[in-house]
Amino acid sequence: MITLGDSPLFSDCRARAGQAWERLVWPNPKSEAWRRSDLDFLKLPQEPVRQWADWNLVSRAEGALMPLGEGLGRWGPAVARYFMEGVRPEDGKFQAQHYRFLGDGVCVYLPPGRLIEEPLRMARRLAHAGAYYPHTLIVLDEGAAATVIAQESSAEDSIFVNAATEIFLGAGARLSLAVIQEQGAATRDFSFISASLQKDSFLEVYFIEAGAMARRLEFVSRGLGTGAESRITGACAVEGSRNLDVHAAHYHEAPLTRSDMLWKVTLSGRSKASFLGVIKIAKGADGSEALQTLNNLLLSDRAQANPDPRLEILANDVLAKHSATVGHLSQEDLFYLLSRGLNPQEAERLMSRGFLRHTLERLAPPLREELDRWFDG
Repeated sequence: MITLGDSPLFSDCRARAGQAWERLVWPNPKSEAWRRSDLDFLKLPQEPVRQWADWNLVSRAEGALMPLGEGLGRWGPAVARYFMEGVRPEDGKFQAQHYRFLGDGVCVYLPPGRLIEEPLRMARRLAHAGAYYPHTLIVLDEGAAATVIAQESSAEDSIFVNAATEIFLGAGARLSLAVIQEQGAATRDFSFISASLQKDSFLEVYFIEAGAMARRLEFVSRGLGTGAESRITGACAVEGSRNLDVHAAHYHEAPLTRSDMLWKVTLSGRSKASFLGVIKIAKGADGSEALQTLNNLLLSDRAQANPDPRLEILANDVLAKHSATVGHLSQEDLFYLLSRGLNPQEAERLMSRGFLRHTLERLAPPLREELDRWFDG
């Protein structure tokens, strides 16, 4: 168990969150932004008991990965000044709730110029019924580079998760982050991720989404410095009656910034997947490039996919493209596999895995090799 303690920093955190909590209201389930998320838990007569996550941190690089409270104390202002600035309690009721009950978390910090070749690993296990409020803070200073692999799992009990991840990249910093989400079938997860990119920095995030009864993922990337680049990839297998609702936004706020998102989803049973993707190129962010591709593969006539890509361009001389598709398995390819001796379930699984596995081509080794093993599992 990794807890934060009662330092003055966290006392201020909870005070600020408490003020926002009193002022804000829960989202309206019928509103455009929330109508596809599962908010039924708000009808419960009382909040679930707060729990603490079990963390397993693995790093051969000394002093780069540690519990959040320890990291904020050890690295001081170099890290503390970013805490609560990417995901803010004033952003919404869920964010205020996160900081109000924040109890454990993890911190990654690399000083200027530090390069780490082997991946830093963090595994978060939610072992008991109740509510969890984990926090991850990643700060890579100027010219630093690292790969982080984050695994998220939970028991089959009734679990509520309200998680936040804040990422800050200094000039020329490079971060590759893999998030492997395999939570239990009775878990409701609300995750908020914010990334701020300075000049010539590079962010690569790869999501594997393969769990949770209901999952709402909000991801915001801000290109604040000239030449900043983000590449976001998702491989999602949504099964049974699960509901995945993703809101992703790329804000280009400086010239020559780039963003590239590829999100692929397979849906079976009565599952639902929604994706709202927003690209905004601000005035003055000339020469920026933004790509967004959303592909959905329906494995059942009862499954539902709702992709919604959007563009807002206020600058000149930019390249911005978006596309969205919803389709079914190719009957010709399926017939071919059946003729080679596979049964229908094996053929469907092979084709859907291939559909998602294609996303690995966007990754550079060793992350590609690391995640390739997951698809073989």
